[in-house]
Amino acid sequence: MGSKLLNRMGLAAASLTAISLFWGLSGTAQARAGLVPPAQTSPMHGSVEGGVYVDPRFGLRYTFADSLEVQTSLNGMPVGTGQKNGDSEYLFAALEKPTGHVRSGVFITADPIGALEVTDIQHFMRLMIGQSPIFKGKVELEPVLIAGRTFYRSNSGGDTPARFYGAQVGTSCNGQFLLFWFSGASRDVIDGLVHSMDNMKLTCPAN
Repeated sequence: MGSKLLNRMGLAAASLTAISLFWGLSGTAQARAGLVPPAQTSPMHGSVEGGVYVDPRFGLRYTFADSLEVQTSLNGMPVGTGQKNGDSEYLFAALEKPTGHVRSGVFITADPIGALEVTDIQHFMRLMIGQSPIFKGKVELEPVLIAGRTFYRSNSGGDTPARFYGAQVGTSCNGQFLLFWFSGASRDVIDGLVHSMDNMKLTCPAN
């Protein structure tokens, strides 16, 4: 395996470690009252309008749960700025306030098709999810229809000492692998968070 690919996988593994440890993340919250108006938003990345994450690059409008607070960084990683960590861009993150338990939340990432030297979303998800320290066994993916497009969903976690549950939902859009990472303290919480995608819009205008 080439050194370039190993480096990419190392960056992916570091990102996955942070993603999978939502309950321990120290995020920087952004108050909803202080959100940037749409007219002032750079077209190079998405923005939050009220309780909706909007990213015109993907034709994306995603309404997140009222119980979650928008985060501008996660453990020092900038979120929502267009800045990249290797190939990965951290589009959006929202977490519930710290509770001493696993924090419910959603984290959206984008990686160019061809990252980790793969061009298929299922292959990419298996590589990414398989590196997570909380995932054990074979990565199972189930096709689901969301916003008129085929996504693939995987579930992770369980009744470990930390009682961490997660779901990963991904698709290809405008030359990018678009992944939604959900965390929560129970499978019911996870299912509720995934259902926040039910009314999502994703037009992928450049496809």
